[in-house]
Amino acid sequence: LMDRLAPGKTLNALSQIQTQMSDDRGETGQLGLEKTFHQQARALPSVQSQTPPSADFMELFKGKSADKASASNIDEVLSKVKVKPEDAQQIRNLSQKLAALVPANELFGNLLQIIQRTGGATAIAMLEKLVAFSQKSKGEMGAELIKDLLNDVARPSSVNQRNNNTCASTALQVKMAGQDPLRYVEMMTKLAAGDTFEAGGIDFKAPANWNANPNDERTSSARLFQETLQAQRKDK
Repeated sequence: LMDRLAPGKTLNALSQIQTQMSDDRGETGQLGLEKTFHQQARALPSVQSQTPPSADFMELFKGKSADKASASNIDEVLSKVKVKPEDAQQIRNLSQKLAALVPANELFGNLLQIIQRTGGATAIAMLEKLVAFSQKSKGEMGAELIKDLLNDVARPSSVNQRNNNTCASTALQVKMAGQDPLRYVEMMTKLAAGDTFEAGGIDFKAPANWNANPNDERTSSARLFQETLQAQRKDK
């Protein structure tokens, strides 16, 4: 389904399919529901992304862990990437504003991969959103979410549902963090701030209890994204 649709339309299509399937839940059974889902997905119009979706999706699983990214400070990061001098200065200034919130190995290790994967301009725009969020958020939760978002964008494959029934929303989270990282960070910082985020004709808002179970082994970003999408499902 995700490979057939542009990112902005996937969430809306998934919600429509889930609603239709839920109407027949009692009569159709599990196999029937799965068949309905695949029939509906195949019937949707194909909208190709700018990059080949299947190949691009597999690329999301090739990132190194933050500990193996070999960058413990901003000088190391900038020595290993090719960016314009003015962009390098912006990256330096913005990363310094996050240094007090995120451990150095995670901040700079992930930042190195983000720049290599998305380019300097996208990295700068993402850092600007994270810095703006850090100035509004308070306490450990804000810092924890920033750390998790950096890791998500650096290594989308690290997003994990753990032992939670959120496989569909987890797949969408991997896809969004990997293929549209700037919009992903925008969505997550808005949700964390209690604001509404519009995508695919749907207004998403984090449920008040999205962090009710902080010991469920998920990261704060996984919990926020997945519980928001779960709350949006109309078959609950």
